[in-house]
Amino acid sequence: MLKVSIIGATGYAGAELLSILQRHPEVEIIHITSESHTGKKISELYPHLNGIFEKELESLNDIEKIGAESDFVFIALPHGHAMDVGRKLENLPVRIIDLGADYRFSDTSIYEKWYNVPHTHKNAPRVYGLAEIYREEIMPAVSRRLRFLHLLRLRNIGSSTLRRLLLTQSREFRARAEV
Repeated sequence: MLKVSIIGATGYAGAELLSILQRHPEVEIIHITSESHTGKKISELYPHLNGIFEKELESLNDIEKIGAESDFVFIALPHGHAMDVGRKLENLPVRIIDLGADYRFSDTSIYEKWYNVPHTHKNAPRVYGLAEIYREEIMPAVSRRLRFLHLLRLRNIGSSTLRRLLLTQSREFRARAEV
């Protein structure tokens, strides 16, 4: 059973992830956070979870404890906020999946230019989370054998990015096929 925590469980991405993961037979959601709804049950905010998932929302004040008790931490926060969480968890043996943009780019200057926010965790190792294209890079990041190595992050991608990558890959594939 994988122990999973969701940071930012009340936003759109966090709530959707919670709805998916709470049905997974091999996942136990052990912590969910919300700074604006700390102390409330998630089912108070999302009535469709009433009787299904009743966990109380926690604060990020105990992020080190949350990370220490988790196999995976999903960060579903607006851009600019995941870096603080990532820095606090980087020395723990937890794997982090950022659903936002903070760890999306290997070149952090692109992030800074695009989001107009300084990147405060530039040296964090990361791998891009598009399994169809980057499977070989992703597998070591989620492998249990690497659990105690330096923090690795998976970056989830937005749909426009996915379209561009798939278009690029299909062009490259067609070009190789024509040779």
